[in-house]
Amino acid sequence: VKERLVFELYIMKTMVMMMSALIPGLLVAVVTLTGTFLINMLQTWLSNRRAARREAYDNFYIPFIALLYSADVWNLNFSELPERKQVEFYKLIIENIRYMDDSILEWVDVFYGHLSDFLFGKRADTLDAGLLRHLDEVFACVVESVLKRANGLAKKIHQPQLGGHALKLYQETGPAMLLI
Repeated sequence: VKERLVFELYIMKTMVMMMSALIPGLLVAVVTLTGTFLINMLQTWLSNRRAARREAYDNFYIPFIALLYSADVWNLNFSELPERKQVEFYKLIIENIRYMDDSILEWVDVFYGHLSDFLFGKRADTLDAGLLRHLDEVFACVVESVLKRANGLAKKIHQPQLGGHALKLYQETGPAMLLI
């Protein structure tokens, strides 16, 4: 009986020593796995955010800036643009609305309200100067909001800040200056 008791004590002592040796190792493994998992999640999230910013920049902001240059908005108000260019702006904005933040969407809502008045007025030959002025002012606000956001995105994705340059040019020489 005494030998059995000594043997059981020996087994228990061995098990306690093994557990004491295993617990720190298991703890290190759990902490390492958890840390690796969290770091991978963070890297994936950052990578996806960067890819989304890049997609928005490439699919909406760069084409918008290019359209500004091709439409010569530096010298013309929206209402003075050829109808083809007005439609291009309309399509570009509506097809890429998913890339816009709240500061742009607020102006887009107002712009489309004025644009529909403009289009219906154009058909009915009932355009007045006030409607045209409001449409041009709202479009100028849309342009400025888009260019500010484009500039911010360019900084975040390490691209040339074309939006900042275009915004400066637009504010200095654009038709908005004529409205003041």
